[in-house]
Amino acid sequence: MESPEKREQAKKQFSELLEKYMYECNLNNSSLQRKIEACGIKVDRKTVGTWKNAQNLPDPENIGALINALIYSYKELNKKCPLVSIKTRDEFCLVARGIIREEVTSPILTEATKPNLNPICSPKEFFGHAELLRRFSTSWWNNSNLQHIAIIGGRCSGKTSLLNYLEQIVSVSSKELRSDQPQGWENHWMPKKFQFSYIDFNSIATRNIDYLLPRLLEKLDVETLKTCDLYNFISIVENLKEPIVFLMDNIHKAIPELEVDIWNTFRYLGEKSNIGFVVTSQEPIEKWAKQYAKDSPFFNIFSTIKLKPLIKNDARALIKHFQQPLTVEEYDWMIEKSGGWPVLLQHFCSLRFDSEYKKDWQKKSEEITIKFSHLFDNFRKNEDVNTDNTEH
Repeated sequence: MESPEKREQAKKQFSELLEKYMYECNLNNSSLQRKIEACGIKVDRKTVGTWKNAQNLPDPENIGALINALIYSYKELNKKCPLVSIKTRDEFCLVARGIIREEVTSPILTEATKPNLNPICSPKEFFGHAELLRRFSTSWWNNSNLQHIAIIGGRCSGKTSLLNYLEQIVSVSSKELRSDQPQGWENHWMPKKFQFSYIDFNSIATRNIDYLLPRLLEKLDVETLKTCDLYNFISIVENLKEPIVFLMDNIHKAIPELEVDIWNTFRYLGEKSNIGFVVTSQEPIEKWAKQYAKDSPFFNIFSTIKLKPLIKNDARALIKHFQQPLTVEEYDWMIEKSGGWPVLLQHFCSLRFDSEYKKDWQKKSEEITIKFSHLFDNFRKNEDVNTDNTEH
């Protein structure tokens, strides 16, 4: 800092925005500390308290990673806390990065160059699957007869990232995309004024009808209801004029717990020409429905697409996106060992760019590959399955 006064001013700005961020995300010192530690930064609650009380700033060597940890926490919580202000997030990052410019001289991995070990939240982090995206374009171009699609893939195969991309790509500006995006469609690939409503059944709360129905309505252009039964839900949704796509992630978690009446309601709405469903599951949804005796025609309306790994060119583009120097041999090794699965490519890059693992990053990468062996096993098992997938 140029003067103690400026440093004190920065502490105050950082403190005010951090406190506002924590309030909107319903975080206390302990929960924020746990999230930061989950991102690899050792910090205690007292230290978080000194930031919040304007007594200190984060250590310069950790501030870049801290910002990324906070940004990810915001995006994770945004799906559960729709009241989180995007403006607050942007203000916080702006002030924090202002501190970096004045106090930190060593380079940091920014949000644009840091490997993302979680489902992507920004469309510019999504790579490949051009044929799959064309399939969505074709299915949705006639917005008077939307089709229903089930995405099948193993754990960490990219299902959630795909839904996040579909939800956001129609509304982001070109400045928020890579120069080679969007891929897989011509300009204006989808009619405007589509409405998306995303729900992730990984959360146990979403498997309760009293929470589920109001949550589905929150993302639509309707008045938010604190309580909503099936009759109100049907009345509201079927009277909306714009095309609606319900994005239901990890539907296999909800099939055993939700009553047949709920699935039948979704089936009824699926008959409406301007309402579509996209669901993800680790196994074909008909299998889950049969296993748990959920005899609803809803599970029979979907075209099924098996999610595949990236082709070599797309895998190479993902690695190159991190703007770090690699040898040809390193590129080839990552692509071969990952099998093209984005989650492994992200892990490999994270290890390769971490100075702690620079000498043995390949050994560590192979250890991680074992944890994701199910991706290779499931893909080989299903290669000959007759799904309705035109990808690659």
